[in-house]
Amino acid sequence: MTEEERVAIINQNAGKIVESLLEAFENRTLNEDEFLADTYARLVVASLMGFSPAALSEDAVAASERLLALSEEDNSTE
Repeated sequence: MTEEERVAIINQNAGKIVESLLEAFENRTLNEDEFLADTYARLVVASLMGFSPAALSEDAVAASERLLALSEEDNSTE
């Protein structure tokens, strides 16, 4: 598997998780404290695995900004 294929699979899986989390957030079933604890723990382990939590966070912020922009575009066309 190439690095490009690996990234594509990771992004596809992340998209599924984001969709599930957004649905839980929208339905008010997302427990914020559990979510934050899970996120923090995963960032700690990601750091131990050699990944940069800061870089992951920067990418996440950029992705959330793209989602917000898409959402705003959808709302303005309705």
